[in-house]
Amino acid sequence: MILAILTLILFVLNYYFILPINENLFFIYNFIIFLILTTIAGYMIIKNNQNKAFVRYINNFCNLSSSCNLIELKQMLKNKIYTLEKSLKDQENKNFILENHINYLLKSLKYLKNEDNISFVKNLQTQYKNLLSLEDGNIVFNNLNVAIINNNELENFLLQNILLEFNIHSEIFKNSQNISKEYSLIVSKEKIIKDNILCFVFTYIDAKSILLFLQENFSHLCSNKQKEYNVLIFKSTIFENNLFLNIANQYFSHNDAVGYLYDFKKSLEKNYKLILLDYEVIKYDIQLISNILENYKIQNPHTNVLLFSKERIKNCNFADKILNDISKKDWILLLKKYINQV
Repeated sequence: MILAILTLILFVLNYYFILPINENLFFIYNFIIFLILTTIAGYMIIKNNQNKAFVRYINNFCNLSSSCNLIELKQMLKNKIYTLEKSLKDQENKNFILENHINYLLKSLKYLKNEDNISFVKNLQTQYKNLLSLEDGNIVFNNLNVAIINNNELENFLLQNILLEFNIHSEIFKNSQNISKEYSLIVSKEKIIKDNILCFVFTYIDAKSILLFLQENFSHLCSNKQKEYNVLIFKSTIFENNLFLNIANQYFSHNDAVGYLYDFKKSLEKNYKLILLDYEVIKYDIQLISNILENYKIQNPHTNVLLFSKERIKNCNFADKILNDISKKDWILLLKKYINQV
């Protein structure tokens, strides 16, 4: 509209002031005016199209409405920036909370050795069972040795314990030069080529990814894990059975106590890590029990047998330790020693 009025004014001025002087000059001025105005109009059209293209680009990039103009775009961008700032602030708060949890965890580690805190640790394990356990936690790999090449001690600690869950022996190496052929797998953050040894490359530790890789490449070594039990108690009285069993249950699960010889022999069908029994309850069948327990330990080499007797005894080679007295504190120390070492 403004261009049209300006053009009309210039043409009128040329008509009244230039035409009477020189007709040719009148046409030249009119042509120049028309050319200038056409150029300005073309520039404005192009500029407007560029603005529209820019607006469309911002709309598409920010997922805004395609019909908005520059004013609406400005308001939408303002809202978008506010949303992003709020999201960033929320993420900073989450990071702060997570950092505090990590600090609490690190500070708590030194207190785990205290006996009174064992039950708290068990409660944590129960509370976060879904995070700590794998769906295929009953799988083991037999005769599989793994070499770990990594310089992060915490990551190595986690890797070795995850592998140990699957009955896999692992060793930590600084480089691949000293890795012998007895190792079937290398775990590292970089691809390592060593003879015919497979390499699992990880960026961060994910137990499920490790298990999936093992199942895909070592299925011939895979089998189902037998359910393990911790303690079997066979004392001379029900009171002692319950006493020792209750203490064991405070620290470990899957414990049993029996009151008769028949039940004791029946229980040996399970795989126990520690067996506590009184000499008084087996002394009349000592030879039979000796044979049974010696064979049991051949089949379960990690089992330890504690024999309690107040008198001096002989010919009990099946016993790893003979006790003539045992307090609550002694029993707790023995539990930790023999169960944690398996």
